[in-house]
Amino acid sequence: MLAATDPKGAIVNTGHAMGHATRLALLCLLPLAGCGRPATPLSDAIDAFRTGDRAALRAARTEADEALRSAVQPNADLCAMTGEDIRKYSEAARIRKFDDPVLLRLPEADRLAYAINVAGPAPRITADSPLRRAPLVRAIEDHDPDALRKCRGARLKLESLAVFETEDGAEGARMTALKGWMADLRRRIGAAQFDARMKDAAARLADRNFTARWPVQTESSSRQRRPVMREAGAR
Repeated sequence: MLAATDPKGAIVNTGHAMGHATRLALLCLLPLAGCGRPATPLSDAIDAFRTGDRAALRAARTEADEALRSAVQPNADLCAMTGEDIRKYSEAARIRKFDDPVLLRLPEADRLAYAINVAGPAPRITADSPLRRAPLVRAIEDHDPDALRKCRGARLKLESLAVFETEDGAEGARMTALKGWMADLRRRIGAAQFDARMKDAAARLADRNFTARWPVQTESSSRQRRPVMREAGAR
């Protein structure tokens, strides 16, 4: 949909929905938008959240939900869980957090602070994830060595569960989307004022019951060696 920026920096809709190609073309006009990089549902959702395009955000959400069909299912043998399954469930959960009309009306700094809190950490298994019941997760997080006994013959090495991807892969797309947005806003605000503005943004999010903190670091899953049971810091 056509969009414009209000005086506070929030994106407001001013017209009918535009096609994906048009949205992409407009986004490519933004500095450091990362055009040409591999795209994933999560990186597309971050881009849509950046521009306030809820139609594109909904499309990314649908794509992420469809990707779950090829992931291990909650009622299947969770001994077969892989790092790619962790990433797919994590992406779908994060995108759902972006799909909130209240958030899309917030100033850009607030949206960026929220996006980095939600999508900055590497893929992880949250407490409400169906993968929480996987035997290896129970063995690690619940210190339950008996949880693995039912996985006969399964290759349950921790390295096989880490979401190892090159910077050109899904994780590279996520990191590029976040870092490109952050670098662009820092350039427009000014490096000297950036952190103060982002701290104010985190405080405004807290006033609206969206938990976010600043500073917060992005994290590549290439450093992740085990499933992590810590929820990202945003609602």
